[in-house]
Amino acid sequence: LNDTTSGALVSPFIRPANADYDRDFGAVSHHLCETLTDTQLRDLTHKVREHFDESKIRDLLAKDWDYRAAKRRINQFFGDLNKFAVFEVTLKELSQIAVSLPNDVCKNSTSNDTIGSVDGGDEDLTNSGHNETASETPDQQKKNNIEGLVRVFLKMQETICGPKPDPKPDKKHSSNDTDPHEDPDDEPVNQFINDQKMLLNMLYSNPTILYAPNGTGSAAQQIIQRANQTFDLLDRVTNYAHILLNVSQEIEDYLNRNDTQHQFETVRKIREDILHLPKIFRFLDLAHGLELLNRSISVGGDLDEFKAELRLIREAACSWLSLTKDISLNVFRGFASEKDLIHYFQKQAYFDNITVVASVIFDIDPNSTSLPPHITYKIRQNATFTQTTAKIRDRFWSPGPSWSYSYYKFGFLWIQDILERAMVSLQTDRDVSEPGTYLHQMPYPCYISDEFLFIISHVMPLCMAISWVYSLSMLVQSVVYEKEQRLKEVMKTMGLNSLVHWLAWFITSFTQMSITSVVLTLILRYGLVLTYSNPVIVFLYIEIFVIANIVFSFLISVLYSKAKLAAACAGIIYFLTYVPCMYLAVREETANDK
Repeated sequence: LNDTTSGALVSPFIRPANADYDRDFGAVSHHLCETLTDTQLRDLTHKVREHFDESKIRDLLAKDWDYRAAKRRINQFFGDLNKFAVFEVTLKELSQIAVSLPNDVCKNSTSNDTIGSVDGGDEDLTNSGHNETASETPDQQKKNNIEGLVRVFLKMQETICGPKPDPKPDKKHSSNDTDPHEDPDDEPVNQFINDQKMLLNMLYSNPTILYAPNGTGSAAQQIIQRANQTFDLLDRVTNYAHILLNVSQEIEDYLNRNDTQHQFETVRKIREDILHLPKIFRFLDLAHGLELLNRSISVGGDLDEFKAELRLIREAACSWLSLTKDISLNVFRGFASEKDLIHYFQKQAYFDNITVVASVIFDIDPNSTSLPPHITYKIRQNATFTQTTAKIRDRFWSPGPSWSYSYYKFGFLWIQDILERAMVSLQTDRDVSEPGTYLHQMPYPCYISDEFLFIISHVMPLCMAISWVYSLSMLVQSVVYEKEQRLKEVMKTMGLNSLVHWLAWFITSFTQMSITSVVLTLILRYGLVLTYSNPVIVFLYIEIFVIANIVFSFLISVLYSKAKLAAACAGIIYFLTYVPCMYLAVREETANDK
């Protein structure tokens, strides 16, 4: 092409052999450009082209120049140049997508060849993984794969729904509390893994959703096919990853050849020559090629940049294949009737080594191919992924709403969402991407959640019981000692009323124990144990407990006549009366479990 368009070849045709050429050509050019309109110039061009005799021009130039063959070669060059421009743009777009995907699974490979070929199946791909996977346990490798999948899912969310707004800074946590070595991107990943732990682990257990009926071309089959589009997309991405893994290696091998840089320089020189002779190519009716060249195409760009983009794409493709190689995307499995579905689940699903997540039963005529305006269906979820009634509410009240995301975490809402989107899509004959599924919680009044109080709620009664054992034993010993020494009988002979006698003991012991109650209340309140409790209420509560202990001591004292024995037995009996409370507290949590 360079020889065809060189000045030495074209100058005899466009430049007459006289010294006044510049003056004459300038005058003609000025006249044509200034006086003729675009329509007149176009008509003039057609007239000149009609009288253009290729054979005479070839004889005049004394060159074996084929106009049509040259034009055909130029058109072929423009076509190849356009393909290269498409390749360059596509390569940049794929590299930008690859940046958002996990691309560190295979980057530590020992050589590029281990990544480049996947013709041998998944076994070759597994061998292409990084060296650290050889020492990882299956559980650790599965955990790493789950983290990678979650990062892909979160990036897909940002791509479809837009980036999340920056969260408001938490006043409780200052910037000094953050770990400088902690990756901020790990927080949403860890949160998602914690919320969707069951579903994420289920991905590696051959998850299957059974449905019925499955007549060919039936309305139910159409709904399932539309709902399965997401899984088909993931399957196509996997196939594209296989192709990219092979093609990217071949392209990089070509870029690494010694003559590649020379070829790129040649293409760049041809492009520059064409751009310097625009009039010739407009005359040859090749203006479309000039428009292509004038676009922002960096022909023969930096080879290192191309290699870096290819390497990034190859690593992302290899990482994707490594993350999804143990995941089955064949999720839906149809049956002719609900009876056949139940029989398969009960008798055969276990032996097929699949995890039945749920079953979908459509109340639709299996022979009907048209979608009814009103569709009734039921989702029968696996009992493993259904919350038991024993866990619906706590046995013991605690402040806070009874919230639960079971419908979301166990996958029920996921299945319902894809099915109903498929139905709406079929009814309206267009893709339904919005609105998304929103969970709106019912309002709940403000409350204080003090987990320390929840922890000590079972420990504190035990501590209270143990702390009063000694005081109660000494009180029983004193009362029984008075009886043992016949002092009570002496006072009764002197006219002491029994009511006054017991009242005196009550006032004495209550006064002593009240001092302890005051000290205990101050410790609990100002020791930040019961921070939010009213100290008056706490004191009254302890005082009631003191009165109950005093009365219980009086009850034990009437059963014994020996002071030492009464003191020992009183402590044991007092503690044993607390044992049923501990037993019931444990048993009540599992009272309805079988």
